[in-house]
Formats: sequence, C-alpha cells, structure tokens
Amino acid sequence: MLDTGYLLHLSRQYLGLILFAIFAAVLLGAWIIYETLRVLRRQEDYEFLRRRVEQLEQAQAALHSPAVALHATRDPMVLEPRWITKGHSATTSDGGCLMLIDDVLPGASQALLTLRVDGLPVMRRRLSNMGDIVELPGHYGTYTIQLIALSGIQAQLAAWLRNRHQNPAGAPLL
Repeated sequence: MLDTGYLLHLSRQYLGLILFAIFAAVLLGAWIIYETLRVLRRQEDYEFLRRRVEQLEQAQAALHSPAVALHATRDPMVLEPRWITKGHSATTSDGGCLMLIDDVLPGASQALLTLRVDGLPVMRRRLSNMGDIVELPGHYGTYTIQLIALSGIQAQLAAWLRNRHQNPAGAPLL
C-alpha cells in the first residue's frame, strides 16, 4: 500500500511533468471544443446552401416549364418531389421502387423513364408527359408516380404508396 508521504515526494519530484500533462490535457480539450464548434458551423452553412439550391431549382423549374398540380391523394408519400438528373435515379423511402431518368426532352415536356418495382423492371424507357401519373403494383402495394416538371437535363418526380389493404380511392377497407 502506498504511503501518502511517498506520493507527496513523487509529486514534488515530477511536478514539471504533472503540470505539463495537465496543460496538454487542457489544450487537447480546447482543441476538441474548437473543432466541434467549427464543424457545427460548417453543417449550418451546408444546410443553408442546400435550401438555397432547392429554392433556385424551384425558381428555374417555374421559368422553364409550366406548373403541374401535384397528384391529390391521401396515400402516404414515399418520395417527396425531387429533381433527378438525366442518367441518375431515385429510390422511394421504403426501397420498393427505383425510378431512373433515361432522357429528358424539355421542349416536348417529356421524359424517358425506367421504373423498377421490388427489383424487377416494370417499364423500360417509357415516354411520359409532364403531369402523367403511372400506377405500378408492387409487393407492399401500388406505387403512384408522377412526373411533375422538367428543366434542362432534370426531371422532378414524386411517388406515393397505396397500401394493398386500401381501395383505389385511398380509404381503408373494412
């Protein structure tokens, strides 16, 4: 068992080393706090820029294509209206439907879509007009997909999922 006198002797002998360790720990703690605050500020900047880009995309879409009314339904939305660039895809929040934009024809207000439901290709390179609504049966229910707007090489899509236990009007079956 250590004697308190022995500990006092060690602390006096290594006082410089102990003070250096405390100083280093304080510097390390201050650096961690500084970096945390810097990262939080950067995330706020990214969020601001993301919102600004979304506003500019909406303004650009309003200038380049007439507005299309969003499909009115009580079904839950599984893909919020989202801009997708030609050659890219988007997946619904439940992962059951993949929508690929093959080509965008903004002058004709049309886009070529490839749609996959539950991993299986349901439609390949389907020509869709702006405002068109497509219903696709799937494992979890019926997906309703709408082409909302076109702008340059981008198309805006939204998707809803009607549970297979609901009737087409959206009211639950009894």
